Amino acid sequence: MEQAIQQVGLPGAMKWLQQRFLEQKTFLNYAQSKGVTIFYITNRVAELKNATQQNLTKLGIPWDQSKDTILMRGENDWGSDKGSRRSLVSEEHRVLMLIGDNLGDFVDAKDNLVTPDQRKDMVQAYKEYWGTKWFMLQNTTYGDWEGALYNFDYSLSPDEVHETRINSLQPSR
Repeated sequence: MEQAIQQVGLPGAMKWLQQRFLEQKTFLNYAQSKGVTIFYITNRVAELKNATQQNLTKLGIPWDQSKDTILMRGENDWGSDKGSRRSLVSEEHRVLMLIGDNLGDFVDAKDNLVTPDQRKDMVQAYKEYWGTKWFMLQNTTYGDWEGALYNFDYSLSPDEVHETRINSLQPSR
């Protein structure tokens, strides 16, 4: 069975991003040099597949051009839930690790679109995977973590969203 890595995203913020990007690129190139097939399971829409492939190539990020390793939302009737794409990869590959920037990159969508406390419970339920098989990249820009703060009520005004964000902040120390 072929080995595989799922790479989903890259973290944000310029100088820090550049260093993390170089580290990730080095890691991905190393994995590929050892015969690992890298799969990119993304919620970018299928119409952007060629542009995504061109960007990966331009940035020197490895991807297998001999088979479909970039699995995008909208292809094969895939929605935003990545579970079916992860299952497809696991049919012919042994998945070594998952790398993502959103809880939904690791669990089914129904388990991702829940309250912050339920998300904490979900993270705790899979604690043996974090840092060994599952690796979360920091993404403070966007993600379902934000929608969870206001119960995915996207009808809130910008002021209400801002207030909810502020009220949700908790000092870590």
